Amino acid sequence: WAVISAAGAPPLHNSTGSSTMPEFPFHFQDSKDFCGPTCLVMMLQSQMESRNLPFDFPRQSTLLNLIKAKCQTGCSYFISSPEGLEAVANDQLQLRGATDLSYSIYPPQIAGGGAPDFAAEIRACLDQTGAPVFALIESGGHWVLLYGRAEGFFNVRWPTPFSDSDDASRMHDSGCTLCPETSDGVMSESAFLSYLLPVLNATAGKWTSQTVLLTPRTPAFGGAPPGPGAV
Repeated sequence: WAVISAAGAPPLHNSTGSSTMPEFPFHFQDSKDFCGPTCLVMMLQSQMESRNLPFDFPRQSTLLNLIKAKCQTGCSYFISSPEGLEAVANDQLQLRGATDLSYSIYPPQIAGGGAPDFAAEIRACLDQTGAPVFALIESGGHWVLLYGRAEGFFNVRWPTPFSDSDDASRMHDSGCTLCPETSDGVMSESAFLSYLLPVLNATAGKWTSQTVLLTPRTPAFGGAPPGPGAV
């Protein structure tokens, strides 16, 4: 499969360092509020296909209901809360047989923690796990996926409803829909990181962070995955 690349950007690679990588799945949002479930579907499809496991394309509306049911804090602020998306991603991976992979919230929501290094965390996860990273950006208003990288660049899936595009078929083929500064899924690290606002750690059991990641973990990178239903 061809590398998804932009003019002037070096070839992007997978966790083995290969100069080629499978074209990452893309789906439009079924509704303007479905960015979290849409990213979840794309992640699940990529991981099921890489493991030769069956994939039945769960409805985005069903996934959103599951995410909302798992929310414990910040439920009036988030449509797809970080903890809800984390829990449902882990449940779906376990139930579908991808027992070697799980997701964890980054940075850990511990009051008084140091400043998070988002770029380093994203690079390490992409290099070590072969699984995408979820990023909550735009003041906590939008989920996107990062699924590959080269020095100074990220591959990004930036979901949007199909109806938002005047040229939806081109954007579906090229990937990163309405992605700032690019339509082909490649962004410079600095351009992407400009969308990550300063993080405030959670205090008094409430989410105050406006930028978080859901980062992949494997037994060889970050520890053993949790069992089904773990949060």
